[in-house]
Amino acid sequence: MKVLSLLFTCLTAFAVQAQYVIVNGPAGIAGPYEFSAASFGGDLSTGVYTADAVFVTDGSANPSQGCNALTNGAALSGKIALIDRGSCDFSEKCLHAENAGAIAAVVFNHTAGDGTFSMGGAALGDQVNIPCVMLSYEDGQTIRGELANGPVNLTIGAFKYPNEIGLNDQLILNAPNGVMPAFEAEAAGLEVVPGAAVRNLGLNEAKGVVLNATIDFAPLGGSGSQVYAETGLDDSIEPDSADLIALPEYAPDQGIGVYTIHYAIESDSLDPVGYNDAKASQFYLSQNTYCKARWDFANNHPFATNSYRRESGTEIEIMSAFHLPIGAGYLLDSLEFYVSTNADSLGIVGDNNIRVNVYNWNDANGDGDAETDELELVALTPIEFPDPSLTATWMKVPLLKFPDIEGRYVIPQDDMTFIVGLRYNGPEEVFFGVDELYDQTTFVDNLALTDADLPYFWVSNWVDDIPDVDNTFVFTDFWGSFSTSLVVNEAPLATEDVPLENATVSLFPNPANSRFSVAVDLGEMSSQLEYKIHDAAGRLLFTRQLANVQVDQSMFDATALPAGQYFLTVRTENGSLHKGFTVQH
Repeated sequence: MKVLSLLFTCLTAFAVQAQYVIVNGPAGIAGPYEFSAASFGGDLSTGVYTADAVFVTDGSANPSQGCNALTNGAALSGKIALIDRGSCDFSEKCLHAENAGAIAAVVFNHTAGDGTFSMGGAALGDQVNIPCVMLSYEDGQTIRGELANGPVNLTIGAFKYPNEIGLNDQLILNAPNGVMPAFEAEAAGLEVVPGAAVRNLGLNEAKGVVLNATIDFAPLGGSGSQVYAETGLDDSIEPDSADLIALPEYAPDQGIGVYTIHYAIESDSLDPVGYNDAKASQFYLSQNTYCKARWDFANNHPFATNSYRRESGTEIEIMSAFHLPIGAGYLLDSLEFYVSTNADSLGIVGDNNIRVNVYNWNDANGDGDAETDELELVALTPIEFPDPSLTATWMKVPLLKFPDIEGRYVIPQDDMTFIVGLRYNGPEEVFFGVDELYDQTTFVDNLALTDADLPYFWVSNWVDDIPDVDNTFVFTDFWGSFSTSLVVNEAPLATEDVPLENATVSLFPNPANSRFSVAVDLGEMSSQLEYKIHDAAGRLLFTRQLANVQVDQSMFDATALPAGQYFLTVRTENGSLHKGFTVQH
């Protein structure tokens, strides 16, 4: 695989965090504050901006949200603007502050416990020239309270402390996959290497740097317990550099559950910045699911902190690979992913213009590099949106065996690698979900051995419908993880694996609204005919059985089914046939 680095665009853009936001005074709240830089505005990595802080006023019912032209320009001129989050775009708020004379802008989050995030530029971001950052709700309340007693002075930008070391999401080592079936992890002999590239952010040499790592395991629904504790030492790290401290491997053998890695660093010198001295990573050993990203248990799907597309060009496919040491007899069941668009709706993107693909990668020469002629398309599903009025949605769809696009793909043997892909062919701007916070930069730089270890890769060309992986691309300085999950399930009864060779099945109308009919000609008399309807998550919704049948036409009621994709199975004692269909109301 030949990998190129290209620029990208995300629906809410990603930005590399800059240096510091420091309260210089009053003394009671002085010090550095954790923040997120906006994806637009001035460059914090080179400039330093120091001034008193002043809340914006726009003359509206919510004057500190800065959604209209500001009325206190005289007070803001040469100052750092403070703005409350709410009701209008971040770039609009910051542009109003710039137009009123502010040299920088600080937006306070409006939700307790929500922390900070990179603010997207939307329509006006390219017009903003001053630096813009976000602080948490709690830190905003602290600064707001002190302003009642007198001035608060801030510094924003590339400030340097004499002694300071730090971690971020790019510097820590994560498990190779955010989610992996426990039985596959055991079969593969999975070993996770905890560690971190500790960065010296100060002016002086960092001496006696210590990395502590612990791992807690918690079964689903249970309490956690520590299963690993190790410490590593680096005698010296030069300024503006990072040294990797790798710790002894850990083989997760507790089975299904959540494994949380806690990292903490310290050195011989006093470190004035505490918020970047600790980081945590989490991976999940599941029953039957693979994913490069983390798992969002609250919503029962992968984490997607953002959605990305290539900056230029709209015909794309984003992919990631999974190795299955145990696979023989299992089904490639379903794929779940996040999709969004800048168009007015996903309906404009169009049904069937997005396609889910699964490729068997036979690494014929054993070099670990995927090549176009080593890929075989084995399953695909054209995507139809249950609610085309949305601009973003999670989708979970069954994987249909190629080339008939009706049955399921049964994995023929163990020790196979599959590449899953989301392909879009069309003129609109379409984005696919990624987990920016499961960043594999340090893993890719130090531990990745094959292309299956990469958290994502893209193609924009195909050879006979196969991705041209001889010329893939990744985004410059970004190794976040593809937020798409692959579900593998045990194959059903043997008769469901045997196709009905002489049978024909038609379903009308498709998409269905209220009622639809199924016409079956089995080609020969069968003692039993069974209909089954499953939803896209594999749940059995309906079953009907008939005796002594060769030809049948049955009517089904779809009024109670939510809009979405479904799967009809027609089964006899001789085998089965599968057909996908859509319900639209």
